[in-house]
Amino acid sequence: MQLNQSKSNWFLFWIYLTAIAALALRTIHYAGTSSMWYDELTCALNVTEKSYYQLFTQPLDFNQVASIGFLLITKFFVFIFGEHDFAFRLWPWLCTVASVYFFYQTARVFLKDTALLAAFILFAFSTSGWFYAG
Repeated sequence: MQLNQSKSNWFLFWIYLTAIAALALRTIHYAGTSSMWYDELTCALNVTEKSYYQLFTQPLDFNQVASIGFLLITKFFVFIFGEHDFAFRLWPWLCTVASVYFFYQTARVFLKDTALLAAFILFAFSTSGWFYAG
């Protein structure tokens, strides 16, 4: 019984440590305010220049394509926090933060012990995960 409890504590320690590292990497990349790419700039221009109604009913300028939900949520954050990189990238950052939790919850249904930890570590340190946070 004691050995099982020790194994459980070890496992939770590594899961929590991995989750904290994943959240830190995503937040560091988000806070780093890297330059916006052309497609991000044109999307940001659409969000700032168009009303909610226009975003919902009209095609975007500059041949951009984005989901209506993403545009409306981004427009809301820009309205609340102002026209700043942090406001434009807040929704993607929140989604990547939530993905850490949801990945763990989904993976633990299908995997156990070492396989779960390995999959969670691979997901947490995947560069695309924290790249898209910023």
